[in-house]
Amino acid sequence: MEKEPARGEMFEAFENERKRHKNTKDHVQTLQTVISDKEKCISDRNKVVDELEQQVKKLQSENAKEREKMAVALGQIDDLQQNIKEKETTIDKMKAAGADLKDKLVSTKKKVKELEDEATGLKGSLATTQASLRKLEGYATGYTDVTEDSVIESLGKFWDYAKAEIFAMLETDLPSDTLRNNSVWEKLRQCELARDHQLPLPCSNTLAAKQMRLGLILAILAREINTHIFLPIYIAPVDNKYNQFRKVLANEAAIDSEKESFCRSILLSLDPTTQDRICRVGIQTVVKNMLEYLDELLPEDRRFTFHKTLEEVVQEAAKIWKPIQGSKRRYELDFDPPTADDDCEAFTFPITDNTNTEKGTKSKNFKKIALTVFPQLSIIERNVSTAYTATIQLSNSQPQWVAAEAELDKEPAIPTIGRIPWRRRSNNPMKLYSK
Repeated sequence: MEKEPARGEMFEAFENERKRHKNTKDHVQTLQTVISDKEKCISDRNKVVDELEQQVKKLQSENAKEREKMAVALGQIDDLQQNIKEKETTIDKMKAAGADLKDKLVSTKKKVKELEDEATGLKGSLATTQASLRKLEGYATGYTDVTEDSVIESLGKFWDYAKAEIFAMLETDLPSDTLRNNSVWEKLRQCELARDHQLPLPCSNTLAAKQMRLGLILAILAREINTHIFLPIYIAPVDNKYNQFRKVLANEAAIDSEKESFCRSILLSLDPTTQDRICRVGIQTVVKNMLEYLDELLPEDRRFTFHKTLEEVVQEAAKIWKPIQGSKRRYELDFDPPTADDDCEAFTFPITDNTNTEKGTKSKNFKKIALTVFPQLSIIERNVSTAYTATIQLSNSQPQWVAAEAELDKEPAIPTIGRIPWRRRSNNPMKLYSK
C-alpha cells in the first residue's frame, strides 16, 4: 500500500514534469518562434542596413563628386570674380577714355566748324582761282594731237618731196655760158657749207656734178628752213641765225618741259595774224637766200619755174611745221655732226635713167668728210635732247662724191680756203643755241 502513494506521487511528479516539459517545450517553441521572428526581423533589418549602407556609400560618392564640382565651381567663381574685376577695370578705363573722347569730340566739332568755315572761304577762293585759271588757259592756243610717229613720218615725206622737186629743177643741163662763168661757180663754192666740207662742185653737166649740186642745195635749204620756218613761235622776224626766243624756249624745255610748252602755247596765241605774216616773210626770206646761190646758175626761161617750185617747197615746210609747232613736246632739228652713239644714214640720190657713177674709185682725201644734208629730229625734255631720227649725210666715201672729186681734179686749179674743223656738239641741250 505504501507503494501506491509513492507511485501516485511518482505519476504526479511525472505528470508535473511532463507538464513542465510541455510547458518548457511550448516555451522553447515560443522562444524558437520568437527567435525565428527575431532572426527574420534581424535579417530584414540587416537588409535595410545593407541598403542604407549602399545609400550611404552612394551618397558619400555623390557627395565627393559634388565637392569636386563645388571645388571646380569655386575655381570658376574665382576666375569670374577676377574677370569681373578686370572688366570693371576695363570699364573704368573705357569710361575715362569715353570722357576723354567726349572732350576730344567737342574739340573736334569745334575744329570741324572752323574747317567748314575755312572750306567755305576756300571754295570761294577756288571758284575765283578756277575762273582765273580758265581765263588764263583760254589765252593759250591748246596743244595739237601730233605724235612722235606722225612727226617723223611728215618730216621724212617732206625731205623726200623737197629732194624730188629740187632735183627736177637741177637735173636739166646748164647752158655752156653758165658753165664758163667762174664768178657764178665761185659764189656757190665759197658758201660756208661747201668751203667747210671741201665739197667737190665740178662746172659740168655730168650726173655726179648735178648730184653734188643737189646735195649742197638741199643742205643749204634745210638750214634756211630750220632758221626761218621751223621756229617754236613767229614773234618777230629772224635777224640772225640764233634766234633769242628759240634759245630761251629750248633752255626752258630742258629745265621744265611743261612750263615751256605752256609758255609756247601762250606765245603762239599772241596776234596769230601777225605771226602768220611773219611766217610768210620767213618763206620769202628762204626763197631769197636760196636764189642768191642759184639764180645766176639757172637759165632765164627756167628761173620763174624754179622760184615757184622753191616757194611751194618752203610753203609745204611751213604747212607741216604748223601742228608740230603747237605740240606739247618740244621738237628741234639738229645739224651737228652725229656722235658715236647717234644713228647716221647715207644721203640717197634720186634714181635717174643715166646713172653711171663709178663705184670702184676711192676718195683722194683719207680723212672722212661728211655734210649733214637733212638733220636729225630731237625732242628736248628733262635736260636731255633725245634723237628720234638719224642724221642724213653726204660723205666723201660715197661714189657720187668720189666721181665729182675726180672730175674736179681735171679742171683748172682754183684757190680754195682751208677747211674749218668741226665744232663739237654739246651734250647739254641748254647750249644748243648759245652760240
